This record gives sequence, structure tokens and C-alpha cells, in this order.
Amino acid sequence: MSRKSGGHPAFLPILCRAMEKKQAEDKTKDLADTDDTLGDFSPAVLPIDPGGGIAPGSFAIAEPPPRDFEAESCCTVGPCQHYWRIETPIETANPISYAELGLPEPKQIVRTCLAHPGTETQLSGDLPVLQCNRHEAMNAEAAASQRRHLIDLKKKMQQRKNRNDATATDIS
Repeated sequence: MSRKSGGHPAFLPILCRAMEKKQAEDKTKDLADTDDTLGDFSPAVLPIDPGGGIAPGSFAIAEPPPRDFEAESCCTVGPCQHYWRIETPIETANPISYAELGLPEPKQIVRTCLAHPGTETQLSGDLPVLQCNRHEAMNAEAAASQRRHLIDLKKKMQQRKNRNDATATDIS
């Protein structure tokens, strides 16, 4: 060992033994601290499945409460003239109607922002838009016009559905 490495070659074994002794002391100290800290702790018994293993559902994760996009989103305040909400019925091959089953008709809801001409941003899921630098509140006249248009579309869709239902009963 040279002088540049910072020590005498005979000093190296003494240093190694001292480090090993310190590590052993630290290890026993850590174990003693762990025993004192745990005290009366004992792990819980896991539910065992009759077929062996851990029973399913024993680690249930709570679902977060559903969020209300319409109530929380800045797009619906005003409402913004760039915000479009399109709700359409989902066609299913189910021969039994949902009304007979006591279930609501399935619908697909698409939320879209058209802030720039030719650019469409899909607002997916139930997460609300909390802040938007393109929000432009719709004036009362435009909002009333849009509501009338949507009511007319809804009536046309209902008439179309009634015609389809009548045609289906005539065929059968």
C-alpha cells in the first residue's frame, strides 16, 4: 500500500476488525430496538379458503365514490359554448327490454370540447375539468337555441325508435 492511499499496510487488518465489530453491534442493537418497538404486536390471521390459499375478497379495496362530471366541471358552468355532451342509446341484441327487467336503458355519453375549429378533445371518464383557459360562457339566446335543438333531436330519436319497434313487432 502506498502513502497516497492514506495508511500503513499493517493498519488495514485492525481497521477491518473494528468495522466488523461495529457492524455486529449495530445489528444486535437494531434487533433489540425492533423487539422493544413491536411489543404485543402479532399479525392477523388470514381467512383460509376451503380449497387452500387465501380466501377471495379478503382484501377488499374500497371503490372511490363516483364523481359527478356535470356538477363539478367548469365546462357546465355557464355553460361553455365549446362543450358538447352527446347521449345516445346503445343498441343491444338483448331480446328482453330493459324496462321489463326493471333496468334503465343503457346509454353512451360522449363529452367533447371543440375549443378550436377542427380540433376535438374527448373529455373521457367521470373526471371533471377543473380549470380551462378557453372557457367562454354561452349567452342566453344561444343556450335556448341549443336546448330547443336538443329537444327536437330527442323527439326525432324517440319517433325513430317507435317506428323500429313497430316494424319489429310486424315482422314477428
